[in-house]
Amino acid sequence: DTFESNFVGVQALAQTGDYKGAADVLRLKTRTTAVMMQEGMRDLGAIKMASLKDHERRIAMAAERILARDPGLSGVEEEITVMFVDMRSWTARASASPPAEIVEIMNDFFRVSVRAVEEEHRGMVNKYLGDGFMAIFGAGDSDSNHVRDAVSAGRGIFAAVNELNEKLSVQGRAPIQIGIGIHSGPAIVGSIGSPQRLEFTAIGNTVNVASRVQGLTKRVGRPLLVTAAVRDQLRDWFTFEELPPQEVSGIEGRVMIFAVTA
Repeated sequence: DTFESNFVGVQALAQTGDYKGAADVLRLKTRTTAVMMQEGMRDLGAIKMASLKDHERRIAMAAERILARDPGLSGVEEEITVMFVDMRSWTARASASPPAEIVEIMNDFFRVSVRAVEEEHRGMVNKYLGDGFMAIFGAGDSDSNHVRDAVSAGRGIFAAVNELNEKLSVQGRAPIQIGIGIHSGPAIVGSIGSPQRLEFTAIGNTVNVASRVQGLTKRVGRPLLVTAAVRDQLRDWFTFEELPPQEVSGIEGRVMIFAVTA
């Protein structure tokens, strides 16, 4: 079996102290696969917590806590913050640029974005969505201020993208444009799928709203939007501009949105 398909042993890995293996099997962002390839390891038990970077150890420990509360991997309800990030006009750019250039730019974007989310602000990049990604904050990490971490990560992503755009400008390439939507609330966190193919993720209305808010960045022309649930917890930390409430598909009533301005 390939490493990613070996989901059956998740609980066994955690119980033996191999939280690193358990975390990667749950598809949390760690570097186990790279370590295994580089060192030729096939025995997951050989990978120790001590070998991890700080943010990787934190994610692995979060996986341990989730497993402890949900040994059946059916999911648990948690208060989390969800972020959706999307690269603008990427389909048109991909059709007009050499594939190697597109891959290079996307890899640079994901590299700096994952660093902002995981290494700097205690989040987890949960899944890549073509030209964007979904990240969750606070899952299995009750010590974090996940709402503040998420907004700080969003601002960090924009700062990193601005640096990338300066390099792209020197190279005569078009800048990267992105939109970010953030919402906070209850969600089911756990493994979804079939026994042969499980994926660790978060589901529920909180996730749906965060996705819709990201889509609103195009409509209102503001690149970083949050909901009232986020704004209300961070009035003393950031400056927000209230925008007209918006109707979004699949959400009853109008959604109050706020642009993060400082």
